[in-house]
Amino acid sequence: MSPLSDKPVVFFGHSMGAMIAFELTRALRSRYGREPQAIFVADRAASHIPDNDPASYNLPYDEFT
Repeated sequence: MSPLSDKPVVFFGHSMGAMIAFELTRALRSRYGREPQAIFVADRAASHIPDNDPASYNLPYDEFT
């Protein structure tokens, strides 16, 4: 990011990319005292909101279909 530290930037992140865009924004602020002009995130809940849904990645096959 240092070669771009003097240029205006906008970040967009989708799903895991939303967290990456958020953390990149924090790093840019702490290292260079700058922030992007905007940060857009999609398909990701705010980190302060708990996820109370049960995990679905390990369900038996019959429950997926």
